[in-house]
Amino acid sequence: MVSKGISNPHAFLVKNGINPTTATKILSSRCKNLKVEQIELLCWNISCTPNELFEWEPDSKYVDHPGHPLQAVRLPKIETNLPKLLKKLSKDQIIELSTLAVGMLIENEGGKKREEKPNPQLPTIS
Repeated sequence: MVSKGISNPHAFLVKNGINPTTATKILSSRCKNLKVEQIELLCWNISCTPNELFEWEPDSKYVDHPGHPLQAVRLPKIETNLPKLLKKLSKDQIIELSTLAVGMLIENEGGKKREEKPNPQLPTIS
């Protein structure tokens, strides 16, 4: 959440429909399970995918296989505190980063103008 600029994650979670006790457990990594609806709620409000919500470290009883699909959920060892990183950049580097970010956002939105396509009714989970 820090990388998304959310300064008060607990308040954010509660504001977006997560029970305060569950929010505390999520933020302290003590949450044992989440409902699919809660994962979807988080993804919509944080603008991410489920893989971005979870960090996986292999349990000591399993062999760590570099090619296993779980590796996609393994958090790379990088600095994710953007305000901290931005303080270290020069003005020119911030401009370059901003230009790159705007380009990525445009790409994520499909370019200048997307052709409207019919939206099929998605199945609901009961």
